[in-house]
Amino acid sequence: MFVNLGEANRLPRIFITIFALGAMLWALGACAPVPERTASPTLEVITVQYTPAVRSLQPLLAQCANQTPGAGLVLHEISAPNLNLSAANLTLRLGEPPTPASYSASLVSSDLTLIAHPNHPQDEISLRDLSNLYARQPSGEEPEDQIYTYQPGDDLRQAIEAFLGQSAGRLTREVPTVQAVLETVSTNEKAIGFLPTSPDNPEIKIIEITGVDPEQLHIPLLALSDEEPTGLTRSFLACLQTNFTSTTR
Repeated sequence: MFVNLGEANRLPRIFITIFALGAMLWALGACAPVPERTASPTLEVITVQYTPAVRSLQPLLAQCANQTPGAGLVLHEISAPNLNLSAANLTLRLGEPPTPASYSASLVSSDLTLIAHPNHPQDEISLRDLSNLYARQPSGEEPEDQIYTYQPGDDLRQAIEAFLGQSAGRLTREVPTVQAVLETVSTNEKAIGFLPTSPDNPEIKIIEITGVDPEQLHIPLLALSDEEPTGLTRSFLACLQTNFTSTTR
């Protein structure tokens, strides 16, 4: 085995040099300033409560939250009798509440629409006959039509009864949602009911209500609050108003 003693004597020096360089690099790293961490932006949460009658607005609410920088969104679907304006930044419902709100903004008007199964024999009904049908009480005879409304206190039911000038009779059946009316009417040839819009749906037909001013059928969609919105809530509300304006032109 051949060993070059000159090179062997230099090995400890090499190791010492490497160790010294490593120590210097560590010291430099330890003395270098630690980069500051950028704090994540804090979102301002906007709480919106709405009734089942306006559930279809969920995509628009999410869209406006995304278009409002710095805003987060929390949604609560609550029946109209249980709405509490102080529990949310904004409250959305159809028609005026029984107790006026401190702040109210109309977003758009819906048109109260009477629908029936496509095979229903009538294409129109007078306001008087419709009111009598809605308020009908049991008489021992099998009714030709079965009319459906919403649960007591529901904002859409309040609008219906304000329009008809009648409270629901004992033969008028109750359903919880707009979707339930659609499903019932589309499968029952005797059923008729109310919607807050005029849908394009081949499984139902629209029955014209005669003897009324079209303005009487308008139901405002309202944004309510116990105080005038400010900050991001105001920006969010402005987005809703802009979107409704653009879709109704």
